Amino acid sequence: MTTSPDIDYAGQSRWSDPEPYGAALETAKSSPAELPDRVSGLILHPGLARMRGFAVPPGAEHDQDLRSLAEMLDVLTTRNVAPLSAKRSPEDRLFGVCRHYALMAAALLRADGVPARLRAGFATYFTPGWAEDHWVCEYRDGTSWKLLDAELGDTTRRQLRIAFAPHDVPRDRFISAAQIWRGVRCGDLDADKVGLRELGIRGLWFVAGSLLRDLAALTMDELQPWDVWGPTRNLEQDQPIDPEWLVRFDDLAAALSTEPQSLSDARRLAQTYAWATPGATILSYRLEPIEVSLT
Repeated sequence: MTTSPDIDYAGQSRWSDPEPYGAALETAKSSPAELPDRVSGLILHPGLARMRGFAVPPGAEHDQDLRSLAEMLDVLTTRNVAPLSAKRSPEDRLFGVCRHYALMAAALLRADGVPARLRAGFATYFTPGWAEDHWVCEYRDGTSWKLLDAELGDTTRRQLRIAFAPHDVPRDRFISAAQIWRGVRCGDLDADKVGLRELGIRGLWFVAGSLLRDLAALTMDELQPWDVWGPTRNLEQDQPIDPEWLVRFDDLAAALSTEPQSLSDARRLAQTYAWATPGATILSYRLEPIEVSLT
C-alpha cells in the first residue's frame, strides 16, 4: 500500500458533483471543525426531527431517496433561496440520513481541495450497547485521515451528550465495517447488537452488505445505505451465510482492515475483489425492493 493520498479524493465524484450548483456550494465552504454545524443547518435526519417534536413536512418524505448532491442542492435552493451559508429553519432543510450529511461534508471539503471520502460502518455513540449502522466523512488532515460526523451539529451533540469533537471522531466510536465483521467472526462482538435497532435489523448478513458499501465508497462510488448487490442480494436476516461466502467476506474484511490510503489503493482492492463491486444495476431496499440502474 502507498502512504500518500491520491489527489483524486480531492475531486468530486459522480454523486458529489454539484453540477449547476457549484457557485451555491462555494458559499458554504467551511473548516472541518465548522462543518458539522454548517451541514446540520442544511440537513435534518427524520429521527432527529422526531426527537425534537418536529414532523417531516409534506413533500419531504422522499428526500432520503435523493442520490446525488446536485439533487439535494436543487431541493435546498427550491425550499429557500438564501445562500447555503445561512442556517435554515427545520422545514426548509433536506430530510436526509447519515449518508446525505456525509456526502454534503465530503463535497464541501473536496470543493476546498481537501481529500475526502465517505465511510460506511457502525457508530457506538447513538444507542448504548449497540453498533448502529452509520456513515461518516473521512478527510485528509496533514499525513493522516480523520473521521468527521456531520450529523453531530451543536444541538445534536447536546441532545446525545456527545463529548468528543465531531470533526475528529475516535476510531473506537465509529468502527469500520471490516472491523465489525472481524470482531463478530472472532467472537469479540455480538452480531445481534449490530445493525439498526429501531428497525429490528441486525446480524452478520447486514455487516456483509456494509463491507461492500464501504468498498464502493472508498472508490468514490457513494451509494445508499440500503443498496445491495452481488452476493448480498441473496442474504437474509436469521439465515446462515454459505460457508464459501463467509470465507470470501473474511478475505475482503482482512484486506479492508489495512485502511486504503489512496484512491488508487482502493481501486486496486476493488479490482481484486471484483465480485464485491456494484454492477450496472443494484437492488435498493428503502421502502420496497426495486432495481436501480446506475448507468
